[in-house]
Amino acid sequence: MKYIKTGIFEIVVALLLAIFTAFSPVIRTSADGAGEISGVMEDLQSAENFDAWDYPSIADDYSLQVIQIAESAQGRLFVYVYQPSHWTKDLQATTLRVGLPQVGVETTYKDYTLKLTSTAGVFDKYEVTGLELPTGAARYYELVAIHRAFDGSIDDEPETETEQETQEVVYEVAQTWRAETTESGVKYAVSVLDVIEVTAKVVGYIRYDQPSIWFDKSCDSHFVAFSIDRKIDNLTSASVDYTATATKEEYSAAGFGAVDMGDGTTLIKNYRYTYGEPQKKRAELSADKKLTFDGSGFLVSKNYEWKEISTTDEFIKSDETVKFTTGAAADLSNTDYVLRFHASEYDIYGVNGATWTKEYEKVENVTILRLGFDVDGVAYNLGVVDNKQSGGQLGEDKENMAWWVYVLICAAIVFAFFFIVLPLLKVLFKILFVPADIVDFFAGFGGRRK
Repeated sequence: MKYIKTGIFEIVVALLLAIFTAFSPVIRTSADGAGEISGVMEDLQSAENFDAWDYPSIADDYSLQVIQIAESAQGRLFVYVYQPSHWTKDLQATTLRVGLPQVGVETTYKDYTLKLTSTAGVFDKYEVTGLELPTGAARYYELVAIHRAFDGSIDDEPETETEQETQEVVYEVAQTWRAETTESGVKYAVSVLDVIEVTAKVVGYIRYDQPSIWFDKSCDSHFVAFSIDRKIDNLTSASVDYTATATKEEYSAAGFGAVDMGDGTTLIKNYRYTYGEPQKKRAELSADKKLTFDGSGFLVSKNYEWKEISTTDEFIKSDETVKFTTGAAADLSNTDYVLRFHASEYDIYGVNGATWTKEYEKVENVTILRLGFDVDGVAYNLGVVDNKQSGGQLGEDKENMAWWVYVLICAAIVFAFFFIVLPLLKVLFKILFVPADIVDFFAGFGGRRK
């Protein structure tokens, strides 16, 4: 069961879509075995009621609007996009968020990469790569949202106190398409799809930094805090996509070389970064599950556990020892829920005052694809309109030991060396028939020789 939108805007959109469908039930697209694909205008003009004058050029409208889909006989899905600013600012879509509903099965959603195949005026035609067409006489496609790359000349970064970076901008599609095979070809019908929109969002991580003297592991716990455009009773599940990149960050006070600034000055490069290949990942989260990280080391057993889904208040209270960075508390106060979706190891070594090296995972392109929730005892599962975003460290939980603890540890190490290790070496040397003068030398440290 899903919500039915009853707002004036949604009703108008539904009527316009219904009119469009009623007068242009058939659209033809072709893609032969050699890879030849028909053009966007050739396809659109095959629809009886299509009129290009209905889609004007608008210089400052940077949106992407899906106006039609089409299946090809070769098993490909194409989408037709109206981009109003095409003549002044050519923007290209990157991904389309699609669900393939089936009877009796909870719909899952995925971002499919879009491949531009044809463009003309304000119209673009894309192939939805990697999508396998459903079978059956009638096939359904839930189009939730469409993305494009962030463009700093026209787009604004999130209004937050902490540093947030947008990788991809999102536009709502909210359409369910029905493709039906008939004697005259494939007919298409469209209706309004109920979706959830993220209205506030903060991405970041908390660093759990443990003393290296224990030989245990430090980690980063990654999360996304957000609010949505409707009131719900309980958030029960979620799907989150993101990319994780192994990163080495090196610092040298002497620098790694100089950069010519072009004005007679040079800039010393004190930092050097090495990146691995970005890995696309998905986290399926549940309110009754916990995100875990094994931080156990040589001397200490340490395991971390965090609720995967919580309210923002629960999230803040669950880690009372965490110190949030400046601005993080203000940003979190504007959100209602938190999803902890990933935990990665963090390490720092080679610290001597002039150099150090850090190794960690850089997490980007964080986006919420789906939310499961309850309202008045009824369960819902909806696709989410959300951008792709990243953030930095928003808090730290650092274990600081008292000075006397370090003294006790050092004393224990010295005691173990002189009264356990050396006596064992003495016995071992005797077994191996080591010359007596060497045995006497170690005996002078380990105890009186008998």
